[in-house]
Amino acid sequence: MRHWPGPISFLTRLSWAIAVAALVFASSPASAPASAAAAGDQPPTLSLGLAPVKTAFDLVAGESRIIAATVNGGGNIDLQVQVLYRDALRRGQQGFEYVEPGREFWSAGSWLTVTPAEFGLSPGQRQTLRTVVTVPPDTPDGEYYAAFLVSASPTVAPADGTTVQVAGRLTSLIILAVGEGIPREARLIAYGDVPWAPQGSGLGVVGKRAAHLWRCLTIDDRNVAVFAEGRPLRVFVPLENTGKTYIQPRVTVTISQDDLVRRVLVLEGEIILSGERRALELAWTDAPLLGRFDLEVRVDYGGSEPLIAARRVTVFPVKGAMGIVAMAFGVGYLTARWGRRRTPSRPVAASGRGAAPGR
Repeated sequence: MRHWPGPISFLTRLSWAIAVAALVFASSPASAPASAAAAGDQPPTLSLGLAPVKTAFDLVAGESRIIAATVNGGGNIDLQVQVLYRDALRRGQQGFEYVEPGREFWSAGSWLTVTPAEFGLSPGQRQTLRTVVTVPPDTPDGEYYAAFLVSASPTVAPADGTTVQVAGRLTSLIILAVGEGIPREARLIAYGDVPWAPQGSGLGVVGKRAAHLWRCLTIDDRNVAVFAEGRPLRVFVPLENTGKTYIQPRVTVTISQDDLVRRVLVLEGEIILSGERRALELAWTDAPLLGRFDLEVRVDYGGSEPLIAARRVTVFPVKGAMGIVAMAFGVGYLTARWGRRRTPSRPVAASGRGAAPGR
């Protein structure tokens, strides 16, 4: 006789799962002291923090500017910190190469003076750096790059011979536009025209790539997807710096519904170098899950006129709707399968005796 599993077997499996989960939860506090003890026996670790990592200024020949930077000490050992000056050579999409000052004809790294140039730093301590940038009087108009590196090493080497984990040098890039009345140019572009470089590895990159392809298909020359991805409502402003010097745009997005302003989003501080394309992102964190909105985008970048665009977007919970559809499909599938397992198959009539006589 065939046994058909019913609700009792399902409840039994469920109770077993709950018992196993309770056992794991009850045993976790016992392992906490061991992990805490292991955390307290960490090897000497070197860690640094530096801010800001990128700044930009407009100067004229012979002018000076003071920049304040902050170095934060982390880890669990005392550090000896040294400041080094560098010329920053731009290498296209590959970023910057930092070399000793003096290799280039116009060595912007030699325009820097940082005090203190050497100091000690304890864990949790903060040191303010005073950086003076002085442009030589005979400097031609143009854009120049300089940098200072913060390098640290342990004050005293560990006596027990343990290895110190070094966080590496940190760099602060300084972009200088030298000249008066520097012209700036920029334009709005399509989202798909912005280069995309994934960060990280594994399934996280797959998800980011899928989101990027979705945006390339739905955003096009708009600033938001035709159907937004949900909350927060993400507004993208793809920009291209078509001028010969950096821009530092201020982006203002006014979101209205039925001629009523619902939200004003502002983003500023991003530095976009000459020839660079960047998709600036603003987020409306408490946006409604459903609605139709009008967007007015204004970009002030230092040019003769600001960039202005008007867009309309329909907010629709795409992810939530996809989740509901998937859940409904799964429930329907499980219900149909459960019904087939609960209903015994009917016996097939045998031929021969007992069969209906044929004509």
